[in-house]
Amino acid sequence: MVYFYCKNNDPFRSNFIDVARSLLSQILHLNPNCLDFIHESIHKSGELRPKNPSFFLQVIEEILLNHDSLYIGIDGLDECPEKDRKLLSDLIMAASKAHTAHGNVKIFVTSRKEKDLDKSLGSIARLNIKPQNLESDITAYVSMKVSLLSQKFNFSQAREQSIAAEICDRPKGELSTCIRMENPKLSDRHVSSSSPYNGQLTRSGFTGRSE
Repeated sequence: MVYFYCKNNDPFRSNFIDVARSLLSQILHLNPNCLDFIHESIHKSGELRPKNPSFFLQVIEEILLNHDSLYIGIDGLDECPEKDRKLLSDLIMAASKAHTAHGNVKIFVTSRKEKDLDKSLGSIARLNIKPQNLESDITAYVSMKVSLLSQKFNFSQAREQSIAAEICDRPKGELSTCIRMENPKLSDRHVSSSSPYNGQLTRSGFTGRSE
């Protein structure tokens, strides 16, 4: 399995070239037999360090079409700028093409709804995740974070349970609260309903399988 976590405003985690390089590096680690093909492709490109998106698309597509069973995960596709999402959509469609041809590649992608992604990935099967589908995961995550803070700041068990319950009960599960939990006075503060995470927990999961 190879994977990549995209992150907004991080130049190394939100552009197509770095995503492609990371996936290629991981594939090479899994299958060193790809080295000769990658080396030959780089030599033919005439660049010591290729930067042309089409180079990476061609190399990855060729590897996927000839690779054994491979799982690819890309999280937070919406975190990338639109121009990079277009290129990543092409990569995802290449994985879908490999799956259709040989059934050897499966890809799972998460993203919030974006018009350009709906259009470019229109033929890909998807699962819309509703806020209620995330409640148990949010509760487990919050409980884990509060437990760690409890060890650091010596909360009582009652205090720990109270903080966890308060966070989980807030509308739409304001995850920014979890980030702010580094402050021991968290329980005396409130996250504004205008939080950038408020009401934006729903993601769509795209799977690399044509309808």
